Amino acid sequence: MRRGFKTWAENVAQEQRRVVGLQPHAPLPARRLAEHLRATVVGLDDIPGLSAGTKHQLLAVDPDSWSATTIIHNGYILIVHNTAHSPRRQESNLMHELAHILCKHHPSHMIQAANLPFALRTYDKEQEEDASWLGGCLQIPRVALLWVIEAGMSETKLLDYFGASRDLLRYRRRITGVDLQVKRRGNMLQGR
Repeated sequence: MRRGFKTWAENVAQEQRRVVGLQPHAPLPARRLAEHLRATVVGLDDIPGLSAGTKHQLLAVDPDSWSATTIIHNGYILIVHNTAHSPRRQESNLMHELAHILCKHHPSHMIQAANLPFALRTYDKEQEEDASWLGGCLQIPRVALLWVIEAGMSETKLLDYFGASRDLLRYRRRITGVDLQVKRRGNMLQGR
C-alpha cells in the first residue's frame, strides 16, 4: 500500500459521512453511500435475461466463488452483489465495491479464454488491497470505533451498530489500535 493511503482512507470515510449528513461516529449504510455515489445496487434476480441455471450456479451451487462486481458504462455505475451471502457480508462486499469507485480504480478486463465455457478477468493486487482497506474504513472508521468503544458498547452491539461481521470488527480493532489507546487512556486517568 502506498505511503499515506491508510490516513487518506480514514479521511475519505469521514468525508463520506459528512457529505451524506452523518456524524463522524455514525454507521454509514453501504446502500446510502451507493445512492450518494449514484451507483445502482442489484442482485442477480434483478438482471433480466439471466438464466435460472446461471443464478442457481452462482447463488446455490457456488456462492463462495464471488462477492460483487462493479460495471461502469457511459457514466452509469452498476454494482451486482451476491444476495446469498449474509447481510453483514453483503455490507462488506458493497463497501469494497464502493471503495473501488472512490479510489477511481480502473475496472478489470474480461478475457474469453479458448476452450473455456466462461470468461476470466484480470486481477490487480494493489487495487484490491486498496479497496479492502478503504472498504473497512468506510464500514468501521477508526474515529467511530474509538467513540463507540469509549461509550462502552459491547461487541454484540458494535456488530449490529456497524452491520459488520465479527471478523471485520476484530480486524479493525486490532489494526487501528483503538483498544490499546482506550486502555492507555484509562490507565492514565487511574494514575491521576
